[in-house]
Amino acid sequence: MARTRHVVVGGGTAGLNAVTTIRQYDRGQSEIYWVSNEEPYARMVLPYYLKGSISETHCYTARPSRLMELGVEPFFGHRAVKLDTQANVLTLDDETEMTYDDILIATGSSAVRAPVPGADSEGVHSFWTLEQAKGVIRSVSEGSHVVMVGAGFIAFTILNSIIARGAKLTVVEIAPQILPRMIDQQGAALVERWLVDRGVDIRTSAQLSNISDSDGQKRLSFQDGEDLLADCVIMATGIRTNLGWLEGSGVEINQGILVDDHLRS
Repeated sequence: MARTRHVVVGGGTAGLNAVTTIRQYDRGQSEIYWVSNEEPYARMVLPYYLKGSISETHCYTARPSRLMELGVEPFFGHRAVKLDTQANVLTLDDETEMTYDDILIATGSSAVRAPVPGADSEGVHSFWTLEQAKGVIRSVSEGSHVVMVGAGFIAFTILNSIIARGAKLTVVEIAPQILPRMIDQQGAALVERWLVDRGVDIRTSAQLSNISDSDGQKRLSFQDGEDLLADCVIMATGIRTNLGWLEGSGVEINQGILVDDHLRS
């Protein structure tokens, strides 16, 4: 009798927890195929990596020895591109097809940049993946000027790390206050005062209109107010779920995958 085959798509914490939980219950009686376009790592430790508190090796969560211990067949460095829910077949970007008895979709999200000219140019970074974190680390040094576009959750996960690297930080936010979706105006005023006391410049109600090159730096232009020159620009303007590859699969989506009380689609 063929063993049950579980396929886990996504190398983040959800994927890792799924793999380890399956093994806690079945004690190796099933097959687990684990698909991820990156080697699994913990996204929440990336601010500590940026700060320099930990090395890159401490970010990873599933080394070969651990995979062997769990009895997992890894398919790392590959993206899921198609799902056939009628035939129970997953297709990867190298045209590998794998059948499954059940599949966990934990493909996470990607950073979204502000829709302005120059937002995708060299020297403008996101901070959501390990590779993006490496790009920021290469660009931020003591005395450099970092401009962070966005003052929400993503920005506040890395503020202290940038300050710790000795950079001068300016935060620009299109809303009238920082953390506009998280706290009220009174709370925002307290946080802003805390940041200013630590040398951070804050510019709210600032609508970015263009990013251009200027003698080795980046020039940020706004609809109102003076331009800013930066050695490094970090876009912290939100995220979007990675679900485009499920188009045509029959999986019902409304911003995220719609599920029942048991998280089944």
